[in-house]
Amino acid sequence: MQTISIKWFPVGRMTLLVIMTWLLFMSTTVSGWQSDSPSKEEANLPAWVQQGSFHEDDCDYILIETEGCHTPLDANSELNEEITTAISNALDRRFGDRVGQQITFSSEYIKTNLLMEDRSIVRPYQDEFTKEFADRLGKKYGEFYRGYAQLKLDTAFYHDAQIRWRQEQTRLRLITVALVSLTVLALLTTTYGYLRLNQATRGFYSNRLLTIGIAAIMLLAAVTLWLLQTFLL
Repeated sequence: MQTISIKWFPVGRMTLLVIMTWLLFMSTTVSGWQSDSPSKEEANLPAWVQQGSFHEDDCDYILIETEGCHTPLDANSELNEEITTAISNALDRRFGDRVGQQITFSSEYIKTNLLMEDRSIVRPYQDEFTKEFADRLGKKYGEFYRGYAQLKLDTAFYHDAQIRWRQEQTRLRLITVALVSLTVLALLTTTYGYLRLNQATRGFYSNRLLTIGIAAIMLLAAVTLWLLQTFLL
């Protein structure tokens, strides 16, 4: 049995190498498959897609587009990510940098309030391969999917976002006050403990206690800075 195992082991390694090579080939980016020639656009796109992004009646209409996806599920997934990014960028432009990162909206909220009805679609299209991939795959065109969605960010949305941002600012201020208060209390406790221990040992271990106290204060400061960066940045 050992002889058979040793004999087939190289074959198993070769099979594994072939599988890994195939997976690497399949994971090649779509952009590498596409040539520089124009893609074959799908016909009869809705009018709202052709309008693009625009501002009208105090409302921002933002067109979201994704392309180069292998499946409709991938197109929808990328579309959702782009929608979140577009909302964040709109809030940054309206209220200041990094505001969009601090405020989050659920997918249900976006679908109900921001995504216009019947204005989220996924369409198939064909794109021409580069000559290298066309020769390798034996076909000139590949089937891909692109997604479109239109967001409507009106004054009601921006008002809601502003309320949420104020609530978030209040929460961050409370966290800051709590962390600073705990830090001051810990420093006072450390100092009191050092003095009591130094008095109890009649100064025989002053240097050691001082070293331990300084180390404790430095550790406390580092933890406080880390917490502030975690909650506030």
